Amino acid sequence: MLQGENIRIKNLANSRLGTLTKDVTRLTFKLDKCNKFIEKEKLLPKFMKYIDRSNGLER
Repeated sequence: MLQGENIRIKNLANSRLGTLTKDVTRLTFKLDKCNKFIEKEKLLPKFMKYIDRSNGLER
């Protein structure tokens, strides 16, 4: 009985890990697209005025 419970927990953990991996992959892809857009449109200088360079926090 304990063996079956361990297998069930392992399967659940693997399922959650798979879901998290997909989520991270999706977010990484979106972030990459955003970075490419920012580079292409040369938007970084426009955003820099909102960034406090001393601590990296937004004003």
